[in-house]
Amino acid sequence: MWTSENPHFFIESPQYPQKVGVWAAISQHRVIGPIFFYGNINAARYRDEILSVFLNQLDDEELVITHKINDINNSASVLENVANAVRRRARLCLQEGGSHFQHLL
Repeated sequence: MWTSENPHFFIESPQYPQKVGVWAAISQHRVIGPIFFYGNINAARYRDEILSVFLNQLDDEELVITHKINDINNSASVLENVANAVRRRARLCLQEGGSHFQHLL
C-alpha cells in the first residue's frame, strides 16, 4: 500500500509551554528592571540572574547620586538655596505648631 505522506516525517513540539518570568523592583521613585528569565528558577539562578543584576543597577544609582551630591557640594548657590529652604520650612513648621504646613509652601 502506497501513501502520499512520509511515515518518517514528524514535527517536534514542546510538551509544556515555554515559561517566561519577569522581575522588577518598584518604588515610589523608579523602577529597576525588568529582568527577564526563562524556565524554572532556583536559588543559584535567582542570585546570578536577578539579584546580581539588581545590585549592579543599584551600584550604578549610587554612583549617579554620589556625583550629584558632589555637584551640589561644589556649588555655593545651590547650598545657599537649600539652607534658605530649610530655614523657611522650619519657620513655617514652628508657626503652625508642628502641624501640616505644606499648603503654605
